[in-house]
Amino acid sequence: MASIACQVDRCLKEEVLSEQEISIMKAVSGSQGIKKALRPNGDPTKLLPAIIGRKTRVTYFRACRTFFKRAKDLTGALLIRDLLTHEVIMLTFSTYYMEQADGSISKLQAAIKHVYSGASKLGWVRGPSPIENDLRDAKPNHVRRHRDGYLPQDAKAIIDYLYVHSKAYALPADFAYHCGLREDEIAGLKKSNLDPINHVLNIRGKGGRPRTVPIPSALMQQLVSMHPVNYFFTPSESWCKTFRSTVQKACSALGIDGSGVHRFRSTYAQLQYTRFRSEGMNNDEARLKVSHLLGHNRRGVTNIYVPIGFDWEEYRPYLSAYLTETER
Repeated sequence: MASIACQVDRCLKEEVLSEQEISIMKAVSGSQGIKKALRPNGDPTKLLPAIIGRKTRVTYFRACRTFFKRAKDLTGALLIRDLLTHEVIMLTFSTYYMEQADGSISKLQAAIKHVYSGASKLGWVRGPSPIENDLRDAKPNHVRRHRDGYLPQDAKAIIDYLYVHSKAYALPADFAYHCGLREDEIAGLKKSNLDPINHVLNIRGKGGRPRTVPIPSALMQQLVSMHPVNYFFTPSESWCKTFRSTVQKACSALGIDGSGVHRFRSTYAQLQYTRFRSEGMNNDEARLKVSHLLGHNRRGVTNIYVPIGFDWEEYRPYLSAYLTETER
């Protein structure tokens, strides 16, 4: 019998559009991107009816592999079709996920819906999706909160700790903090991404969107001194998982509440916003600049990282040291 992970992967495979299908849809929609054309009524908050990007599939696979392994442990069921019921999904969610951040819950909800849709196409299940907004509604006072960043001094302490105790993951953490990169963007860095003359990285981020990211000279020099066969790090799920757990252990050792690689990206966004406001930009101008640095296709997404009403004056004392590090 196939493992839960294999069954999840098989379901998600049914949901992924092929390159040929994407090309045809682009031609029909007359657009370089098809997300807008696929969105129900053009609403960017609605679930896409198919999975377009490889990274999205990987994210959904990770979430559902863990979720349905836990569901199996709770129920003893071995087949994904027996786990894709409202009762089992809500039992698993209430047992393991009630304290998850709202953004993570929304992502999990979308992932489960795609697994069910794929299972339906395979003939493993029948009928409508067993959940709609059930997971989000299960949390009292659900509201889309901002992504909490580390306090700047805590972020620096974590990185310093890693340089001493887990040096292999210190440089990746440095990139998350000083360049605002996502963990998979760090894992996938290649020599071809580097522009040492202009001190920038040219990368393709979430959704394949290209962006140019300034990089501190010291970090660029460390990369230039490395001579990888292909990637500087390791573009694999296991590497990302170890990266996350290493940061978590550092936080635990330092007594820092909460952990997460993505929190470095949030701190980066908040410090950059503080920088732009300090340079005289108004709120809209600063948010637009941060949005470009983060690689968001909608400026409103940036509000998750830099919440409305963010007190940038409170971060000004940290700015001088941060810019010195960033420009070193």
